[in-house]
Amino acid sequence: MQTSAGQFSFVTSNILKNTLRFHLHSQRAALEAQIAEAEERGELAVKDAKLRLKDLEEALQRAKQDMARQVREYQELMNVKLALDIEIATYRKLLEGEETRISVGYYTHLTMSTTPESDNTGRSHSIRNTNKNSGHFSPGWRWIFFMKSYDAVWQKLRVSRKP
Repeated sequence: MQTSAGQFSFVTSNILKNTLRFHLHSQRAALEAQIAEAEERGELAVKDAKLRLKDLEEALQRAKQDMARQVREYQELMNVKLALDIEIATYRKLLEGEETRISVGYYTHLTMSTTPESDNTGRSHSIRNTNKNSGHFSPGWRWIFFMKSYDAVWQKLRVSRKP
């Protein structure tokens, strides 16, 4: 009976070992399946993150291009504004000069002078201009000054617009 009891305990112990091995193998298989599933979820998350990153980089690039375009448009508008400000200032100077000329009495006197050398009547006539405010430019000179200023501004604008 001792041998049968020994055999019984040996068989029972083998059954217990085999049962434990089976449980360990099934647990290992379940854990390996969980690991594979987690790796798959991780790979999908990485793919999704890469796609999102690519979309964000494209959106950033579009935003940078749009901002660069807006900066160029703003610079062009500022150049036009500067040119218009210069033109307005030039016209203002011209207008103030004309107002000064009119209010001070900037006008030309025509005087007749007689000389001993004469024509048939014994008098010679010459016309000469005398300006009350001889320090001022004539309107023709103001116009030339304005055009030179205007051309200089547009030259600067053309140079600044070249890429």
